[in-house]
Amino acid sequence: MSIQFYSRSVVDPYLDYQSIDYSNVSRSDLSFLAVATKLAATSNNRFRVGALVVKSGRVFGGSANITKKSPSTPPNRFSTHAEIAALQVASQTQDSTLYISRLSSTDTLALARPCAWCIQKILESKVYRVVYTVDDDSAKYFYTSNITWI
Repeated sequence: MSIQFYSRSVVDPYLDYQSIDYSNVSRSDLSFLAVATKLAATSNNRFRVGALVVKSGRVFGGSANITKKSPSTPPNRFSTHAEIAALQVASQTQDSTLYISRLSSTDTLALARPCAWCIQKILESKVYRVVYTVDDDSAKYFYTSNITWI
């Protein structure tokens, strides 16, 4: 199955993969999501997100979202997303897995699906797989090979 992403100005790219149920993540996935959650807890943003780049069980980089604007901050945004910050500090991203976790204001896990801008950066980094939290009880994943950015 192939997932197609269109330019943000044409169609909301979330619609292409939000309905695909890739549940049943592994125990190791849950362990790495727990580390991403600890990174998210260090964020002072309203939306606390943490991301971790892992390949073959080895962590290559991680970060929480960063409030300070930088050249990597997307247009019309006030922070650098955790996914982008983690990819920038990771020593290796090709064929890796990106774990993304988000904490709500009540310290429960919330939906951490990457935005269209982050998806573009994930594809450019040649990440193989993305695992993200949905809520306290579930997480989902998708393979970047299933995404076509048009």
